[in-house]
Amino acid sequence: MSKNLLLKRAHFKNQIRALLQERGVIEVDVPLLYPKVCPDRCVEPISLSLHGQKLYLQPSPELNLKKIVAKERIDCYSLNYAYRADSSSPIHHPEFLMLEFYLVGPRYEEIKSLTSEIIMLLCGTKAVHTRTYQEVWQDTLGVCYERSHKAFEALLVQNRIAFEPYWEKNLLEDLLFGAVIQPTLGQDCIDIIDGFPLHQSALAIEVGEDRAARYEVFIDGFEVANGYDELGGGELNAQRFRYWQRQRMQDGLDPCDPLDYDFFEAMDHLPQCCGVALGLDRIIMRALQCGHLTESMPFYWA
Repeated sequence: MSKNLLLKRAHFKNQIRALLQERGVIEVDVPLLYPKVCPDRCVEPISLSLHGQKLYLQPSPELNLKKIVAKERIDCYSLNYAYRADSSSPIHHPEFLMLEFYLVGPRYEEIKSLTSEIIMLLCGTKAVHTRTYQEVWQDTLGVCYERSHKAFEALLVQNRIAFEPYWEKNLLEDLLFGAVIQPTLGQDCIDIIDGFPLHQSALAIEVGEDRAARYEVFIDGFEVANGYDELGGGELNAQRFRYWQRQRMQDGLDPCDPLDYDFFEAMDHLPQCCGVALGLDRIIMRALQCGHLTESMPFYWA
């Protein structure tokens, strides 16, 4: 920790707040500790007990921010800490700074542009490259994207990546993306990967055949943002939550009960909107040209 680091982080946050205020996006307060959580299979929450009640340190402000959007129909954001039970690494800490914001209306292209603008505000001007998931797959691996166990196995063997034949195909796909594709992304540029396959849609709407309106942003080989054209409808959201719950129970993980039925009710009133979450600690680390979060976070306790 140093005074210089504290001043730089404060300056970065002030810049972000000023930019969003200029765009009419309102900062709102949402709880960091809450009795409900999204059961997304890809995100492991941290739970605790308080006065006999199970609570969750929120891995994202998403559910409660969307409740605000559904009720008030305003562009809004949260800039605060989020919590995930992943192991610490040079680019991850269980407690990390997250910026998440929502724009009301058909503004998917605008939110991608604003995401890049915020990254450049901290890291300097960079070229922005946008490709579909399928285009990135073909550009990097040299073959058309084919979602089959056999195709993924062949590519893993070709790239000399160890795996077990009994692993399900989604795990093989994630392994290929993480080991071969991701390290090539965001090298001296901002890479936006758009149009993920439907099985990776999270809470994004479907667009076209087997594609979701979901994008991720990469700099220097790691992900720094994840955004959607948001899925409305209480039952549609409930279906995805229940699917994730079944996956979690099959894997012996916390099923994240009870589900947030207030959220499902709010989603019946969600206007068309887009949202994105940015991992600010990773972006600040690159803005300060550091190689490890320990160099750019005031407190790295893991």
